[in-house]
Amino acid sequence: MPLKISLRNDSPFYQLSGSINGRSIRRSLGTDDRSKAEEKAALIEARLWKGELYGDASVARFEDAALAYLKDGADGRFIGKLLTHFRGRLLKDIKPQDIRAAARVLYPDCKPATWNRQAVAPARAIINHAADNGLCPAITIKAFKTEKVSRVSVGPEWIKAFRATAIEKKMTHVASLCWFLFETGCRLGEAVGLSLSDMDYVEGSANLGQTKNGESYFAYFSPPLGAELAQIPPR
Repeated sequence: MPLKISLRNDSPFYQLSGSINGRSIRRSLGTDDRSKAEEKAALIEARLWKGELYGDASVARFEDAALAYLKDGADGRFIGKLLTHFRGRLLKDIKPQDIRAAARVLYPDCKPATWNRQAVAPARAIINHAADNGLCPAITIKAFKTEKVSRVSVGPEWIKAFRATAIEKKMTHVASLCWFLFETGCRLGEAVGLSLSDMDYVEGSANLGQTKNGESYFAYFSPPLGAELAQIPPR
């Protein structure tokens, strides 16, 4: 059945339907303008025929790969900007240097570590996920060289000084957070994600959630810290 466009009663947008080489096609064209719908339909039909003749790899675009990647439950935090930058680009035409260049364009004021984390890594994951599905060759992208970060260990005196400054600036909740992190060793995200129901001031414990094995795990704190935490108004 040849492809045709039509309006449905349940949608204001034109819809493309029919079949190509026995493959059923039905999709919204996203417009209520007849001329625009016909133009989009012609482009889609040409692309679909090319895919039938030369294989999906010949027409697979970055946005197709990104959508498939997200549908598999991947983290989508940094994909939006990549989608905007590479929209319409065929996967087979995207080279490692294109992605490294995109990192600089998308995050011009950031350091190489950010370029690696927010551009190189997600773009590589999207394309290699598509490669696993036979849509393009796998890609290897050289990460940007990053500077080693020197970490300074802190002890009780540093904690005491930090807390004193925070309290002086009327940031008592930050002072308590500092003490909690130092005493329990839990991550910042775990600490700020705690709710009142997670805290047991009698036992001196905080429920940090579940491990990958589905087991609950806790952070334990001293009675003096518990007494201070209990004075923080919940919000």
